[in-house]
Amino acid sequence: MRISILGNQGQMGRMLSERLEKAGYDIFGIDLPFTEEKIEKCLNNSPLIILCIPAHFIHEISKKIAPYIQKDALLMDITSVKILPMKAMEEFYKGPIIGTHPLFGPRSQEHSRVCLCHGAWFSDERVPIAGKTKASTVAERIFTDMGCTTFLSSAEEHDNAMGAIQGLNFVTNIAYFAMTSRMENLHEFLTPSFLRRLESARTLIDIDGELFMGLFDANPMSQNLVRQYQSFLNVAAGGDMNVLVELAKTWFKNDKE
Repeated sequence: MRISILGNQGQMGRMLSERLEKAGYDIFGIDLPFTEEKIEKCLNNSPLIILCIPAHFIHEISKKIAPYIQKDALLMDITSVKILPMKAMEEFYKGPIIGTHPLFGPRSQEHSRVCLCHGAWFSDERVPIAGKTKASTVAERIFTDMGCTTFLSSAEEHDNAMGAIQGLNFVTNIAYFAMTSRMENLHEFLTPSFLRRLESARTLIDIDGELFMGLFDANPMSQNLVRQYQSFLNVAAGGDMNVLVELAKTWFKNDKE
């Protein structure tokens, strides 16, 4: 099957292209600049299109490619947010859209879970069930052929989860190291645990900082989750650390059972 990939020279686009080719798919990829000539050639008679581009470009590119998408082609993206990108794609294309999020990156391919979010087309009662099943099966199959496992979620559930897992992890690390960077005379007191945390945050801050800032801005759940987190900091400020410790232990509950 032919798969068109827009953004095939980015890290994720290149990785997906290589893995899908190994799985036996016919890959046709293009990258910047996305000229009309390149888009038309890339999307010609393509039943599956994957947008491997940053979330904030989805609206612009969706508008640009819409005239060249064949009827009933499956359109997907791979961004780490889903609500706004899927709305952008649906604004210009009324066919089957599935928002996908591989929960791994080019540097962590040992992980293999992929989240799939069905667009509004799948809830349209006028669309035959057979068509919905076919589109859903195609999306699942390309990832399983890559050795991945898939699961379904709503865009809202996805963004709330990723806002907590990716967004808050970024925000709390940034806030912590921003605060401590302004405190004088800390260097004489650095402990191994602090240095381990600092080193683990290096990539997040120094290399992927712009990426995670963009994801934070693109996720409509971000601000509310920060407010929720602030309420837990208020508990700590009030001295009730035992409450937080007991809640945090929930993560390790299964280890003892």
